[in-house]
Amino acid sequence: MNFLSIFVLIPLLMLAGLWAARGIKAIRGVMVTGASALLIASVVLTFLYLGERSAGNTAEMLSVQIHSGMHRFTSPTR
Repeated sequence: MNFLSIFVLIPLLMLAGLWAARGIKAIRGVMVTGASALLIASVVLTFLYLGERSAGNTAEMLSVQIHSGMHRFTSPTR
């Protein structure tokens, strides 16, 4: 799990929170908390990105993990 997984995990947790929420105040609380968490995560990601670029990393895509099982999902070349 890398840092980018947080951008999928937070909305899923928000959906679970909305499902469990009772009343408009609880719904607003879930939405404010989730939106704040996403905003903080995006600011952190921006600083991580800028730090990687200033350190000299010139890769096309940052924060990418290649798993050994990924070859099963690629189309064969002909």
